[in-house]
Amino acid sequence: MKKVLKSASFFIILFFSILSLYLQFSPPLSHGFVGSTMDKESVIVSLVNNNILGKVRITNVKVNGEEPPVKMMMQVSHKDKGFSISDSYEEAYGMNNISDSSARHVRTIFLSSQKSQPEKIYGLSISQGKPINRIEVSYRYLGLSFVKTISL
Repeated sequence: MKKVLKSASFFIILFFSILSLYLQFSPPLSHGFVGSTMDKESVIVSLVNNNILGKVRITNVKVNGEEPPVKMMMQVSHKDKGFSISDSYEEAYGMNNISDSSARHVRTIFLSSQKSQPEKIYGLSISQGKPINRIEVSYRYLGLSFVKTISL
């Protein structure tokens, strides 16, 4: 009985270790296109969950190092419609407040083996009073914390 318990414990630990290493070298969140206004004070970044299991939960966003964004919204759109970029964000553009629990979960699933893009696409819209050079997105996936840095 002890031998079976030790073997099961070993394989469970091995499985989670391999999963953790895989996720560290192949992060679940990736970004697609990055669009900005001419003065780079407003930016939209398309976000994609690369893995099948679970949701990506955005926990924090920083602009140009340590600054929190002045305005930040999650834009949910259809792949054929695309995103809108503006200095002022309104609900008419399909914007959701990032503090809403439903907007914090990036549920787009994109498998590299698929030829078609997902129907729903997600864009992180950020507006700052000065030009944006770098965005750091902190997120959680399957209980693990990650940081994605996007340079403009």
